[in-house]
Amino acid sequence: MNLDVQSLTLPVWAHKLREQYLAGIASQFLLHSNINDLVPYQQEYYPLRKFLGFLLGKKEILIFYNRSEGLTFAQPEMKDKFIRALNIALGPLNPYQNSLPHEPSKVFPLIELVFSIHSCGVVIDYVETIVPAGEVSYMSGEDRNNLVTLRRWASSPQLLNADSVVILITENMSDVHPSLRNVTSRMNILEIPFPGEPERLDYISWRMKKGSFVLEEISPERLAALTSGLNRVHLEDVFSRAAYQSGKITYDLVKESKKAIIENECSNLVEFVEPEHGFEIVGGCQAIKDILLKTAKSVREGRTRWVPMGILFDGPPGTGKTFLGEAFAKECGLNCLKLKNFREKWVGSTESNLEKILNVIKALAPVIVIVDEIDQSLGKRGGEGDSGTSNRIFAMLISFMGDTTHRGKIIFIGMCNRPDLLDEAFKRPGRFDLKIPFFYPDTKEEVLSLLKALVQKNGISLSGEFLEKFSKRLIGYSGAEIEAILLQSARYADDEGRSSIEEKDLEKGVGQFILNRDPMVRFMELISVKECSFRDLLPVRYQSLSPDQIEDQIQSLGF
Repeated sequence: MNLDVQSLTLPVWAHKLREQYLAGIASQFLLHSNINDLVPYQQEYYPLRKFLGFLLGKKEILIFYNRSEGLTFAQPEMKDKFIRALNIALGPLNPYQNSLPHEPSKVFPLIELVFSIHSCGVVIDYVETIVPAGEVSYMSGEDRNNLVTLRRWASSPQLLNADSVVILITENMSDVHPSLRNVTSRMNILEIPFPGEPERLDYISWRMKKGSFVLEEISPERLAALTSGLNRVHLEDVFSRAAYQSGKITYDLVKESKKAIIENECSNLVEFVEPEHGFEIVGGCQAIKDILLKTAKSVREGRTRWVPMGILFDGPPGTGKTFLGEAFAKECGLNCLKLKNFREKWVGSTESNLEKILNVIKALAPVIVIVDEIDQSLGKRGGEGDSGTSNRIFAMLISFMGDTTHRGKIIFIGMCNRPDLLDEAFKRPGRFDLKIPFFYPDTKEEVLSLLKALVQKNGISLSGEFLEKFSKRLIGYSGAEIEAILLQSARYADDEGRSSIEEKDLEKGVGQFILNRDPMVRFMELISVKECSFRDLLPVRYQSLSPDQIEDQIQSLGF
């Protein structure tokens, strides 16, 4: 280790690596997460591999290895020293005097031989391609040998006394074989985090001095705040886009760049949502809006102890759960992500996708994460026929969602029609603290409020004041159904060359609409009543029912 490096100039993770190595606590490290970023060192920024070259600069031989490039060295003379060491170990018949092998099964024994002669720093990139995740019984013989070698290096007394250090690098921990991740003897796992707002501001200030960029109606501090979730390489992408547009960095440029970068970084496993409206166009649901507005106020004011870890929106389809969730994000003023399907058929791919998503969520904080149809996408643990994938992603999610350091910074909003299909571990306080049921409007006041909100949302023009006349007739209709009636009424007006809906158009729209009600809707309502956190969130007709009475009504439906 380079003892000349002053620990105060190092990032936190590098300082830990240095101190643990010098203290004799660990000699092998696994670095993960933000490995493709630039690393600050002595008022400059370097790729990780070059930075590790500075950190390990006092080693006699500094070796880099990955499957593609094979063995490379920090300096040409180090390669000569490596080959001379092999000559000593293998004798004059050393077959590697002119060229070195690429395969890890051949490279690792050579490195091990050199350990006994020189102090070495070994950096192994893309370690997941050498010891991939999966069951040992399905691994190739070469992969099993590689796994055993790296485990030995982490615990062998002979190697520990050789004053060498091994650094393994992977982006996603879940891509690496678990038996290597679980090594504890002299092996340490270190996360390279995404830069926080102060670190991004430092980089922005440094970068602005290097290039002729203009911040248009945006300050460096504001730019640092807006780019949460991005690392320094991503910021370079923003600067490159600005250079293409005459060097101007605007709010719209940052917004568009951030959306594209995050969605691409997660391989389109998430959707970056930018809600256009808050609760001002949400009709009805007054009790729900009241509790969510209080929550949003606590978020904005930083009073995180009052903020739920997660909120579960449940109830029949078409009751406005997704729309209200996005409006809540707007009221909080937070970033908003919507999870898409991250499951894949290949072993380990699903866990890798989820790990990547969770890293981005953590970097984006404060953030709201919307999981639509959570009962279908996550459901319950104990899935069969998927090699334990369901149980592993379940464990990853409940651990992440239950981390109390995220309170007020990461808020999960789950949407579902059937909360009874969701595992109890998700629904307990500490994960989904607040469970809010959604129902079809059951009073004419609620329907009228919803009609007015939908007219505003869709930019519909009315020829007069006639909505109240229809509010009683539309009791029991879902928000989606009422919106469909309004849009169809607007089409009737357009067919006659009118830009405004007249009363006769809405009359025709209501009359022509066919309302279908599956008995399952009643079941969904009752299940949502059963799961509700607080009675005052329920319609009056349900508030006085006891749990036993609700259960009796559910059982009477025969589902």
